[in-house]
Amino acid sequence: MKNTRPNGISVAAIFILTLFLLCTDALAQFPEWTNYSNGESISAIVPEGDFIWAGTNGGLVKINRLSGEVIFYNVTNSGLPFNNVLSLVADIDGTKWIGTDAGLAAFDGVNWTNWNSLNSDLPSNEIRSMAIDNDGIIWLGVYNGIVSLDGMTWSVFTASNSSFPYSECHIFSIAIDNDGTKWVGTNCGLVSFDGITWTEYEEYDSGLLTQHVHSIAIDESGTKWVGTEYGLVSIDGDNFQTYSTLNSELPNNEVRSIAIDDDGRKWIGTIGGIAAFDGSSWTTYNTSNSGLSDNFVSSMAIDQSGIKWIGTNGGGLVSFDGNNWTNHPTSNSGLPYNYVESMAVDENGVKWFGSYSDPIWGGTAGLSSFDGAVWRTYDAATTGLQSFSSITMITIDNSGIKWFGTSGSGLACFDGTNWTVYNTDNSDLPSNHITALDIDSNGAKWLAVGNGNSLMYRSLICFDENNWTIYDASNSEFPDDYVIDALTIDDGGVKWMGGSGGLTSFDGVNWASYNTSNSGLPANGVRSISIDEDGLLWVSTEGGIASFDGSDWVTYSTANSGLSDNDVWSMAIDHSGTKWIVTYDKIIAFDGSDWTVFDSPQRGACLGNGNYPMVIENNGNKWVGENWTGIYVFNENGLPLEIDSEDNSCILPAKLELHKNYPNPFNPNTTISYDLPESAEIKLLIYNLEGCLVNTLQSGYQSRGVYQVQWNGVDNSGHVVSTGVYFARLDAGDISQTIKMMFLK
Repeated sequence: MKNTRPNGISVAAIFILTLFLLCTDALAQFPEWTNYSNGESISAIVPEGDFIWAGTNGGLVKINRLSGEVIFYNVTNSGLPFNNVLSLVADIDGTKWIGTDAGLAAFDGVNWTNWNSLNSDLPSNEIRSMAIDNDGIIWLGVYNGIVSLDGMTWSVFTASNSSFPYSECHIFSIAIDNDGTKWVGTNCGLVSFDGITWTEYEEYDSGLLTQHVHSIAIDESGTKWVGTEYGLVSIDGDNFQTYSTLNSELPNNEVRSIAIDDDGRKWIGTIGGIAAFDGSSWTTYNTSNSGLSDNFVSSMAIDQSGIKWIGTNGGGLVSFDGNNWTNHPTSNSGLPYNYVESMAVDENGVKWFGSYSDPIWGGTAGLSSFDGAVWRTYDAATTGLQSFSSITMITIDNSGIKWFGTSGSGLACFDGTNWTVYNTDNSDLPSNHITALDIDSNGAKWLAVGNGNSLMYRSLICFDENNWTIYDASNSEFPDDYVIDALTIDDGGVKWMGGSGGLTSFDGVNWASYNTSNSGLPANGVRSISIDEDGLLWVSTEGGIASFDGSDWVTYSTANSGLSDNDVWSMAIDHSGTKWIVTYDKIIAFDGSDWTVFDSPQRGACLGNGNYPMVIENNGNKWVGENWTGIYVFNENGLPLEIDSEDNSCILPAKLELHKNYPNPFNPNTTISYDLPESAEIKLLIYNLEGCLVNTLQSGYQSRGVYQVQWNGVDNSGHVVSTGVYFARLDAGDISQTIKMMFLK
């Protein structure tokens, strides 16, 4: 976290009401934790009767294809070992087998079982592909080989113990033909295994276009259809037929997924759209000529009704029945990407999240906010920022204006209506790469800028919204030998900066540098800086924690404290002065005398892998950003969210419904609840008998879910209304519903 100085955070709801989102994540395995993530990258799809199971970068999703109901499973409400699902199959008994970066999970609808390299014979926890043979044996593609699981018996095939030909390779796909031969696609080539003999196919000695094999499907005649980085290949015995953009209507040569329908038509997913091929003619679909949400098609499956289910790398899940395209929700949040790099909470309790840009993995940088019920997203078109500029820092001034540092678009501010962007083209900013940001008591913005490993443009900048003052190595003692990753300002106006080279302070005149050779810093790699109510400086480093009162240092490490790991990623301080510390897989509380350690919900996997943010609300909820799985919310006393008591999961509604308020009649408060079957712009309005608008309880974009609003009988001006009949009207898109209420004084 770049700036963890405690803010005066209020959780009072807008319009003097309390708004709860009842059904987003479910809390079962870890009632102290919940997780919000983006699940728009779909790695695997399994149709199962009336249900569709989708493996996403945000967990496992179950969709009732008839009613539209959705259940989300992640590490906080299920037995998933990791949210990033890489592969998925279902056996004849209905058990789902889920491959992740952290091992294998099996889910029979009630119970979860996990296997990894520590409790089984798995040689690697990375399981990118799976298939089930006619004997019910599970075949897993792991890093450097394949593994079979027959009940409780594991068989491992790698280059070191078999004739498996490849080492240091990823297994992208496994398909099994009618003879039981396994066909394995890797980034090193294609290989088949009949139980005895391994046969290798490489681009140099076969008809393969490249060694990078992403997908394999086998049709009824036994022909293998192989998707590669350079096109499609069909293998019929010794005959190889290649298809590319040069000799076919493939929209792109990089084939990521293949499905075959009952008529034998091949549906080929590429990074440029879909092609349907019946053996002679081609039909192509992309975002320009169809309802496809993204041209990068990462997975496909066809259900019993012939509906095509299409998973994209960033555009979510889409179904196509031959005429209509339908989008299906696979995210439980409005996060644009799961790499959350910055975070802040405003005076109304709204959380603001800045994401990192990684276009290779389908991530688009962006900003999102969450008020406890409604997610709002802000993209390049909204903000004027570049599409792939990471939002590295968020801070909020005394007027409530949000200020954003970015990795490529400079400095931006948002007053709730208007955006202003400062960059090298329209200001004195020497670089558009802002690495740290804070605001002093006079409202001046202090920015650390720099270009990664380059020494150019590294500087400290003061911006008072009129003038830019630049401090660099040419005119000051600013340390330009490392990038500033953390910046905070104490009550005396001293700027404290930290990075890989240690800690630096600047009081406006004098500079001072602190490192392991001249101070009590336990390591020079400074990750975050916090200041408590007593003015004590707390510095998190890659070698432990140090506190500094201006003269004396106190260091804390695994050797002399309750720290579970010396590599501390971030820290925040709550209103009682307790320090909350994020390490690799733990959250640790330190109240000045006692240390309490809380395990990550990811079962030993990483919780905070980088300089990622943590903020604390006055209700004690800790919000932690992460680089694979979005946001974790933690409260050691339990989170005030409701779950479905029958299966400990979150079931989303299938139809719009505004429920009767309760109590009714009421004085002074009543609760209004409603079900939103899909994300939409909504309004919840209160009218009197004359049809005059009394109060706007909610207005904005809301994700699919179940909501409750409390109205305390006041109008938009804050005055208590008169005794009488009132109407609550819910507008969602083109549909409206109304209920009648009685207010009594």
